[in-house]
Amino acid sequence: MPRTVVCTDGPQAKQQQKGSNNAEEKSEPVLPARTAASSAEAGQKSSSAEQSKDRNAIDVFLAWILDAKSTDVAIMIFTGILAWRTHGLFVETGALRAAATEQSRLLTRSIDETAKTADAALEANILARDIFSAENRPWISIELTPADDFRVDANGALIASVNLIFKNHGKTPATGIFFKMKIINDEIGLIDKTHNEMVNDLSKYTGRNNNGFSIFPGGILEEYREFVFFRSGAKPSGNLDWDEYIKAHLVGCIDYAFPFGGQGRTKFCFSLAKKLKAI
Repeated sequence: MPRTVVCTDGPQAKQQQKGSNNAEEKSEPVLPARTAASSAEAGQKSSSAEQSKDRNAIDVFLAWILDAKSTDVAIMIFTGILAWRTHGLFVETGALRAAATEQSRLLTRSIDETAKTADAALEANILARDIFSAENRPWISIELTPADDFRVDANGALIASVNLIFKNHGKTPATGIFFKMKIINDEIGLIDKTHNEMVNDLSKYTGRNNNGFSIFPGGILEEYREFVFFRSGAKPSGNLDWDEYIKAHLVGCIDYAFPFGGQGRTKFCFSLAKKLKAI
């Protein structure tokens, strides 16, 4: 069997060794080229895998649609449209709600301004009415003159006779005139109430009579009245003699109506002091 002999010395050995080194140098660049090619192939495979996955997902969705019933597809489409329209409706509703809130605020402000204007107009109307009433209303006054001295009858009762004169000082007629009077015996100053308090007490129980008489502007009405009362039994002090002297108060009030609405009241109190005249 032949044997291969490798020579390590000599020109031929050196040439073989040089050729071997050149072969090794030439074979070194082959590995990087293969690595880059492998990376490109891996990227292409990954991209192809993703595209294949997307196509598979689309295929599955289309297959579901194709396999699904027409009712399910219609419901799905309707649900999508409804969701889209609901979002638009929500946005529109928000804008309408904001506009309604602003309109409500403006309306409330307008109502407040209108209420203030109405209140001012009402106050002006009341003031104008009061001014008109004060300038054009009737004013009733009363005057009293004794018609006779105090008298004492057989039973010891005291009789006071007076003439009453009512006059209208206003610009319009006074209608429904009704008056009430009362004589209060105060022969020795026993009454501690003031005249105004006595009139107020009497006026609390004074009614109004719509069928009373009327007095036109500048008109006068005269009436004669007698009042009967009894002595209290108290004795006078000082130099006063009960049989010769008596003191009394005539209190009352007059109620009347205005032709344009409203009512008036005149209060009066007269003090009477006369010597007695036996019957």
